[in-house]
Amino acid sequence: MTTIKTQDWWFNQPVLHECESLLFEMPANCTQGKRAVGGKLFGTTQRLIFVPNRMDGRLGGRIVTIPRDEISSVTKADATWTITEIFSGAIVPRMSILLRDGAQYMFVVNSIDANIATVNSYLTQDDHVTDKG
Repeated sequence: MTTIKTQDWWFNQPVLHECESLLFEMPANCTQGKRAVGGKLFGTTQRLIFVPNRMDGRLGGRIVTIPRDEISSVTKADATWTITEIFSGAIVPRMSILLRDGAQYMFVVNSIDANIATVNSYLTQDDHVTDKG
């Protein structure tokens, strides 16, 4: 389970494990059901963590924790124009994170190509910590 703490007046942040370091963070909306939940995506030496902002957290937005070594690929998903996905962020291209087990997470991020490159670079860095703390 991921514990969070207040980062500032709008955002929360994860409490990191003792042997874990923060490598990057970016504002992101995470598709959860039929809506996009606002917050931030954090990359650590062990995992990617999406933490909803303070308002969306109170409205049912969920924390998403993705172990770094379970990520299979990070790509750009094309926009889809269906009425059922109008509030999910699907009307713009999204960052798609595919896991080895076939699960997929979708994130709306600014500067999508640069942020996909950031996450892909993160996945190939040698500072991966295997101790789960």
